Amino acid sequence: MKLYYFAFSTPALATLMVAEAIGAPYQKQYIDLRKGEQRDPDYLALNPMGKVPTMVDDDLVLTESVAIQIYLARKSKTDLYPRDLPDQAVVNRWLNLAVHEVRTPVLDIEVYRWIAQQLGNPVNEGLVEVAMSRLERSLPVLNSQLTNSNFLNGSNLTIADISLISALDPVDTVGIDISDYPALRSQLDWGRKQDWYQAVNTHFGAEAGL
Repeated sequence: MKLYYFAFSTPALATLMVAEAIGAPYQKQYIDLRKGEQRDPDYLALNPMGKVPTMVDDDLVLTESVAIQIYLARKSKTDLYPRDLPDQAVVNRWLNLAVHEVRTPVLDIEVYRWIAQQLGNPVNEGLVEVAMSRLERSLPVLNSQLTNSNFLNGSNLTIADISLISALDPVDTVGIDISDYPALRSQLDWGRKQDWYQAVNTHFGAEAGL
């Protein structure tokens, strides 16, 4: 199995972390988005959107982080994605919240503030403000859930937790303060110490030289 990724892509890093968590043998293939490698015709033949991650497992080519994570978890028959339908629904709920209301605004802040500053470009304050307002709605909900349970679905680690940890991973680098959300801060710090995280990167952006 081959997984295509980029060092600053939290969706791609989440798929690598899930693969590590289930112990699946895989080969990493780096796609440097900064060099435009995602627009190479051979890669576009696999992923017409020109994004990462992409998974190739024998004859199956799969794109989109959540789809890949569910596939990996179900293939391995682990509890990272439960087989019980109500539990699946709960995991899907938190997974969607983590992806759409944490990962997306964090990536927006990463791109329109941090990367802009790295390139010497002006910060897009309007888009950063919108992204921060989304986080101010979602982070309290997630913090409350993790205040009352070890993981989003109770006592078991699932792909929702790994996606959330990956989604939050850039916050210290890009200057997002989550100190008002101690349960989220604790969950992120815990996740960074796990073998499935450390096998992918020691810290956000490590592979790119941060």
